[in-house]
Amino acid sequence: MTTPIQEPVPYTDDDFATSTATVREAREKLLTNPEAAAAHRALGVQIDARVERKTATLREVRRALGYTQAQLADSLGIEQGDISKIERRQNLYLSTLARFIDATGGHLRITAVYEDTEVDLDILEPSSNTTDPVDDRDDLAFA
Repeated sequence: MTTPIQEPVPYTDDDFATSTATVREAREKLLTNPEAAAAHRALGVQIDARVERKTATLREVRRALGYTQAQLADSLGIEQGDISKIERRQNLYLSTLARFIDATGGHLRITAVYEDTEVDLDILEPSSNTTDPVDDRDDLAFA
């Protein structure tokens, strides 16, 4: 007999805020330790090198920031194995990616790149725009 696949549990805004606050509090507490603060600064050098290159996997981001899978999973309220799966996936929900990045202290920004124009997309934030963006193409000025 096969076990049915369970639907993912939807996360609420409260879950997201709580997990983010938990990570920030833990990071602040950890950085009061001089050795941990020095290690964090050293990791900053590694992060800078990777940012300079402007490419990194989720695993590289997590490790460069000094988080274990277990620590990140705990802060997000999920299992360590889920972090492993997220890091190996090539196709993620944007909300999952945003939570992962936020839990590591970052902010996800998605940019559409055209020939000589870049447009930051506000697809993770609720839009106050009530018009259909397809019908409102003239509002986007491509310089």
